[in-house]
Amino acid sequence: MSLSLLTKLDQGMPGYEFTSGRYASYYLGYIYQENVAKDLEKAKAN
Repeated sequence: MSLSLLTKLDQGMPGYEFTSGRYASYYLGYIYQENVAKDLEKAKAN
């Protein structure tokens, strides 16, 4: 959902303001931090 919102914001579609993009970016960053970053720590430990 966040990726589609950011895509629509980049395309300049009406009804999608920068605040929505800010929230979408926050959620994607949180998901990345919780999933990908932890896997990197595990990979470095092995």
